[in-house]
Amino acid sequence: CNKVRLMPFTTTFASLSSKGFSSDLPIFVDYILKDTQTLADPIWIDIAGDTGGAVILSSLNTELYIEGMAGNTLPTFSSATPFSIATNESRIDKNGTYAISGPISIVGVATIYYAATANNWSLQTTISPVGTYNNFGDNVNINENGDTVAVFGTTPTNTFALEISSRTGVSTWAYDQTLTDGVVGSAFGIKSDFNTAGDALIVGAFGIDGTYTDEGQAYIYELSGGTWSLTATLQSPDTPTINNWGFGTYVCMNATGDSVIISTIQGMASYRFQKSGGTWSHTASFYPTDTLTGQTLSPSGGGVMDADKNNHSVIIMNGQVPALSGGYAKGRLVIGNLGGGQYVQTQTFATTVIPDGNSLGIGGISLTNDGNKFVTTDFVDNIYLYAKA
Repeated sequence: CNKVRLMPFTTTFASLSSKGFSSDLPIFVDYILKDTQTLADPIWIDIAGDTGGAVILSSLNTELYIEGMAGNTLPTFSSATPFSIATNESRIDKNGTYAISGPISIVGVATIYYAATANNWSLQTTISPVGTYNNFGDNVNINENGDTVAVFGTTPTNTFALEISSRTGVSTWAYDQTLTDGVVGSAFGIKSDFNTAGDALIVGAFGIDGTYTDEGQAYIYELSGGTWSLTATLQSPDTPTINNWGFGTYVCMNATGDSVIISTIQGMASYRFQKSGGTWSHTASFYPTDTLTGQTLSPSGGGVMDADKNNHSVIIMNGQVPALSGGYAKGRLVIGNLGGGQYVQTQTFATTVIPDGNSLGIGGISLTNDGNKFVTTDFVDNIYLYAKA
């Protein structure tokens, strides 16, 4: 593991004011790079939300790694014994006890992994589709308590669905319900997120058409009396101005299920909605910029986004800017902290990795629930752990 330490980011009232922010906003000391390492073809990464003590990593190299993590040291994926399975998205619960992984673009099964003790993972069971799909399990999700999962599938008619299953014992899982919008090409369920208890769920559908193609929507579902029901439909608070606006590309729900954050591709923004008295309202936005070169961030990489689970006070997004000398784009990660009713950008990350941090963050970004630590990959060969200074 290559140890890399950068100087902590600091700012002052004066520097915030020079960027157009009022002087009563809080001052943040943000994240420093703690560890990096390399692994062939990382594609998705997720960190145990409460403990930060375990990480699950999917690799295109037909390998899945799940490792315990002590302190701020990354697990040694390169020397770990991986599970031999071609995986796409993988997720882990808050305690690092249950994890789920899905196959890559095949009609397959989602796999549940269980750690009886720290760093002692084993394949527990598989979740097979109830419906008929061209592919099943490309995208998966597990709630923070590790007892409810959602598995994405594409039907032969190009509609999309999420099959919900719940854990009925230490090692037994049962199918509960299928959620779908029935709209051809909607991308319903490619990204979803539970609250901690697993009785509320946000589902992105970035392929929903409006005035423009693929404007996108997001749906809120709630569980009551054993049945999942649609309770709200959310749309971009900024009016789409271009095709592939992509509202709902990435979605996050907080621990209690009364706050969600939704990203958009072409809008290159994320929006917070909060629930009050049964009504969802847009309450804050984040518009990241590249403060390193002053260039405009592009949505290359799909607008990957995550937020802290506890109170949605920290948000992180990826983007890219063109290389000044041509060639590969420069990858960026951008942090926003909630202040004054909006998300204020406090730090921008780049790497010196050749080719210049290409697609930094595209292989997933995962914050711990308190927002004090995050892991990411650059979709080339590199894994990064950042921690609050």
